Amino acid sequence: MKRSKKFYVAYGSNLHRGQMRYRCPDATVYGTGVVKNYSLTFWGNSRGCGVATILPGAKTDVPVAVWEISAADEKSLDHYEGYPHLYRKENIDVIMDDGATVTGIVYIMNYGTAADPSPFYYETIAHGYCDFGFDLAFLQQARQKIYLEDSGETWIMFKLNGRHLSSINKADLYPGKIEFMKEQLSEKYNCQPEDIHVTKFTPGSRTHRFKKLV
Repeated sequence: MKRSKKFYVAYGSNLHRGQMRYRCPDATVYGTGVVKNYSLTFWGNSRGCGVATILPGAKTDVPVAVWEISAADEKSLDHYEGYPHLYRKENIDVIMDDGATVTGIVYIMNYGTAADPSPFYYETIAHGYCDFGFDLAFLQQARQKIYLEDSGETWIMFKLNGRHLSSINKADLYPGKIEFMKEQLSEKYNCQPEDIHVTKFTPGSRTHRFKKLV
């Protein structure tokens, strides 16, 4: 029998159980797990406040909660997440705590620059981390990285037709890393590696200065 509900993967403020009860009354917790090889960060929304998003191509695994949601819940999430203009929807695999793999929808920002989250928003996510027993240090490190991005460090950005796919710190590069990233991203986004453009940028005062590499 076809399942009438679908899985939604939460990594930000929708880890907060109270918020989810308000936004998605039909939602129930399916379980917890990680999205492998992604990083958590904060990009500015239309008001300039940092909101959570995840980026592929990282050496970290992002802790997530998997919710089972109804069609009405998904429509509500579309509204709150600013879909499709601010966030897009993708299907993503989650390695559950018991080792099983499930696929659910996830909201990922289309583009943005580093921005500090408001105290209220950050505490909402922190509350969710506590709700699910996640390590708060991971969240704290994601926030601290915002300040590092303003330190003049050099970053490498991967783009497809003007769409940001991933970014890595130049300090994390090793021989063949860019080619490996292009291969991985081309598989994920169903394109050729040569279609992915690589740009170097040095953030400063949250304004990115770009230099094309390839």
